[in-house]
Amino acid sequence: MQILLALHHTEIREMLGFSVESRTGVKPFEAGTAKAAIQSLADHGAIRIVICEYPGISDVLFRHIISLNRTREDKDQIRTIVCAAKKPEDDPVLQKMNILGFASTAKLIDSTLNLLFPHFTDVNSRTTPDSDKQLTDDDTCRIKTTLLIRVGLLQAGVYIRLSPTKYVKMFREGDQFESNDYQRILNEKSLEHLFLRKDECSEFLNKFKNDLLVLVQAETLPENVYPELLEAIHETTSELLNKLGMTAEIQEVIKANVSLTIKAMGKSPKLSDILGKLEIDRDKYISSHSVLLPQIACTLAIAMDWKSEPTLQKLTLAAFMHDTVFTNQALAKVDNLTELANRKAEFTEEELKQYKTHPVKTSELAKQLQEVPPDIDTIILQHHERPNGSGFPRGLAYQHISPLGVVFIVAHDLVSALFDQTRPFVLERFIEEKKSEYVSGNFKKLLGHLVALKL
Repeated sequence: MQILLALHHTEIREMLGFSVESRTGVKPFEAGTAKAAIQSLADHGAIRIVICEYPGISDVLFRHIISLNRTREDKDQIRTIVCAAKKPEDDPVLQKMNILGFASTAKLIDSTLNLLFPHFTDVNSRTTPDSDKQLTDDDTCRIKTTLLIRVGLLQAGVYIRLSPTKYVKMFREGDQFESNDYQRILNEKSLEHLFLRKDECSEFLNKFKNDLLVLVQAETLPENVYPELLEAIHETTSELLNKLGMTAEIQEVIKANVSLTIKAMGKSPKLSDILGKLEIDRDKYISSHSVLLPQIACTLAIAMDWKSEPTLQKLTLAAFMHDTVFTNQALAKVDNLTELANRKAEFTEEELKQYKTHPVKTSELAKQLQEVPPDIDTIILQHHERPNGSGFPRGLAYQHISPLGVVFIVAHDLVSALFDQTRPFVLERFIEEKKSEYVSGNFKKLLGHLVALKL
């Protein structure tokens, strides 16, 4: 028995489609207009259930369905689930319909599935484990779909998120797929993210780490390693880190990513090359700037002749970690406490506190990493300090900021200027504006190197 979803809102139609397919095993046809729905009915004669909104695109479609049903026996008639804010009363068109039931738009997915359930006998054999019935955002981890495709088929369930308290399992235990089928299905869904249960992430993390290590050991890297893959890695690993903590498996993924980032930038990265291939995604600021930051920080360190492997590792790892506690993109873009105070109406009290404490939180998180170069926590702790002592969390002046802390701060300032939407980035203007701030110590030395690195 085939199903047609005739709903004009694309996102609602897709979410309901995922739910219907997951629960019934039938992939519904979809239409966003009455014309498209009528064409689907003509093209697919096996459609016997139409799920349609009311009011909306329903009137013309309903009259067409009534016309079709006049020529059909009862068993072949098209039955309709009407989606409405409240049950329509005394509608003469609806009175002529073969109505399967009314689905409340307030609880669209649950009410629609309840109406469909009795008409699909195989659904009754598909029991949902008790552990899956009440999944919420707290129980799951968001994974970039591109990374799930890279690591291949998992034994764990893969879920689609419909709401903070509603998840539908896309792949069930016991489903049999070849790897290429798995990739095809994920690509067909066109979803940027899918979800794993927190307690079922180990297999993904192990496969993920091994995939990164293969790239690290490769003679040449694919062109899409920077920035697409590195941004996907940062986003997903940050999610896992916040949900699972600094587990041994996550540490291995972080270390592999650091090695991959250093390999991607090459032995002698040039600022002009980095900026020349830069693609800024301001909507994904946290990951996008965290991928650009180590490239610039390492370039500046090399210009200062601080180019040992441990130095590059420190700067790259600090860049990866420094904003991992954030999930609010707008909050992560805030440069300082003055800007935060001016924009405090945009954020909750909890977010304001999170911003003020994030250098301490992320530096403490970095201390949990095993077998990495020392002082990474110091670089992270100092990344919002300023040469004149006006920064936070400790108000350190230039003479008390570590050398690599200075490199990181200058690189961070550069990245902030690059992401500034109010004006185009010009390196010469950045240098001129920083002359009055970078007046002493390593800040002044770095400014001199920036002059030499003109595009």
